[in-house]
Amino acid sequence: RPPSTQPKIAFIDFDGTLAYKDTVDWFCAHYAPAVFEEVDAAFARGEITLDETLARQVAPITATEDEVVAFLIDTVSVRPGVPELLSFCDVHDIEAVIVSSGFDNLMHPYLQAHGYDLPIYAHSVAFGPEGMRVQLRGRAECDLCGVACKRAEVRDIAAGRSIAYVGDG
Repeated sequence: RPPSTQPKIAFIDFDGTLAYKDTVDWFCAHYAPAVFEEVDAAFARGEITLDETLARQVAPITATEDEVVAFLIDTVSVRPGVPELLSFCDVHDIEAVIVSSGFDNLMHPYLQAHGYDLPIYAHSVAFGPEGMRVQLRGRAECDLCGVACKRAEVRDIAAGRSIAYVGDG
């Protein structure tokens, strides 16, 4: 049977999928361990949302963007199999994009340091002497779970194309 000519897109989660570790958890636990643990526990108990978790965990961190990026590049590897996945996508004309609840301004330099240049749909974070501030992407509310999640965003970005999703997000 002839190959499909319908455009395809592969959505790849970043934290704990493309990057071997959850980079947000990793740098928050490194720079503000007590706050990270307290907020993570509140999230696990269902007391706060993911967006609230992100905002609270990064708020006390006064490291610079360059320091956080260097820390991530030095301590987090790309997951085995990623080069093969991206090569497969390239050979089969599948657009590969990152979709994440993490921070694009940390992902771009991380990916570039590892030789990758992929489109990223994610939040961003501002750095300052008083701490970090999350800048949330606008995401549509999902008709399945009722919150602004990746599922609705993936559907919107795909715009009718065949979808593959890689990750746990």
